[in-house]
Amino acid sequence: MAKAISMVFPDSTHRCCKWHVFRVARTKLGKMLGKDEPFAEAFYGCINDSDTVEEFEERWKQMVESFGVADKKHLKNMWDSREMWAPVYFRNKFFPFTGTTGRSEGLNSYFKTLNHHGDSVWTFVQQFELCQELMLDREDNAGFINEAARPPLWGNYNIEKQAADFYTREVFSKFQKMLAKSTGYGLQYQLQGLHGVVWFRIVANYGVNPKVYTVRVAPKDQTYMCTCNMFEMCGLICPHIIRVMVHLNVQTIPATYMLPRWSKRATDLAPEPGDGHRAMHFGVPTTNTLKFNSLCRKFGKLASDACFNDEAYSFVSGLIDQGSVGVAAIKARATDGVAGDEEARGHAENAQVSGGPSTGQRDPPPVGLRNPPKSAKKGRPKEKEKRRKPLIEIREDEMKKKAKKDAAKTKKAPKPREKKTPCKYCEDEDHNVKDCQLLAAFLAASASAKAPGVETILTL
Repeated sequence: MAKAISMVFPDSTHRCCKWHVFRVARTKLGKMLGKDEPFAEAFYGCINDSDTVEEFEERWKQMVESFGVADKKHLKNMWDSREMWAPVYFRNKFFPFTGTTGRSEGLNSYFKTLNHHGDSVWTFVQQFELCQELMLDREDNAGFINEAARPPLWGNYNIEKQAADFYTREVFSKFQKMLAKSTGYGLQYQLQGLHGVVWFRIVANYGVNPKVYTVRVAPKDQTYMCTCNMFEMCGLICPHIIRVMVHLNVQTIPATYMLPRWSKRATDLAPEPGDGHRAMHFGVPTTNTLKFNSLCRKFGKLASDACFNDEAYSFVSGLIDQGSVGVAAIKARATDGVAGDEEARGHAENAQVSGGPSTGQRDPPPVGLRNPPKSAKKGRPKEKEKRRKPLIEIREDEMKKKAKKDAAKTKKAPKPREKKTPCKYCEDEDHNVKDCQLLAAFLAASASAKAPGVETILTL
């Protein structure tokens, strides 16, 4: 696969999934990567916390030597293929907020909730349309929230207000985390270079051995570069650059560092499904509900674009009026066509009854003629196909099953039997001294054998 990717996509970067790399490592190395193991801490720290290639290679060699695992075959294979999976080798490549195949796997699991491998192509297309409708509804909801509400601000910085107006909500939440994280760094010193270039040394305020980052600033060109290379990899400025901007009292983020792909405008200009020559066309939706949803989505987008201008509103309103007239005419023709078909069918039946001319060939069945009802099949009836539930009902059923399981687990244990006080005469736990038959028999015998002048003393 690696050879094919390099041939077909020569300008692309082939990278292995970090999650799968870690899973195979845990399988091969076993207890060494267990919880609270010293080697596991050194292993994950070397991979995730290295900022440069030199730092990663040096830490890896120190880890192998200090733990004496240089003879491990799997570690040798990982070292030989380190340029295919180690994150430090992709710092200058654009991999926004991803290092695994979780995004594609999540999309696969989403489609598997409504599609089965045994379904026909027609069923798959219907379920695909349903999945598409659910995803588009969520996008419309997110777009409405972006337009109708403004996300809460963490601080009172102008760069945060600029980011809130520019980014989508999801990307802005990531920017806010970077802004909050920038408060955990301090400036040790700054160096003045040629052509007004300034170098800042950023150090974390926490940790036993804090990391040191270097930020290069060119005020004339409004360029910022950090040794962590987060902007090159994710398209968002890192907390170190934000810390320098706050120190320099920068009021606006340069347009170079505001990628249009993360903006609200990019989502508004995204093509609708079915637009363009590269989109997938499935024809007219199969059910009235899907047709209604599709038309509502198109009219909603058109209304949101036309409500900001009087001229646009008048134009769209006129088109809707014309469309209403055309739809009424189509409905009238459809009604007349159905009535005409029924009349022609009646004439044909009358001609057959009266012995009209016959051509010797079988006449085609009239439109609308249905097959006779099928007789019931003999033998054991087949199980009827279950109704395909939408995603919302499936999730509700799963939540109900989970709630039942939790209720069964937390079911109260039976109360212990209360310990009864034993009989003081015979020490039996089934009765007390008032109901003791032995005591009653003893008292009766004593009363019958009692001599005159002799008192029977019973001590309980």
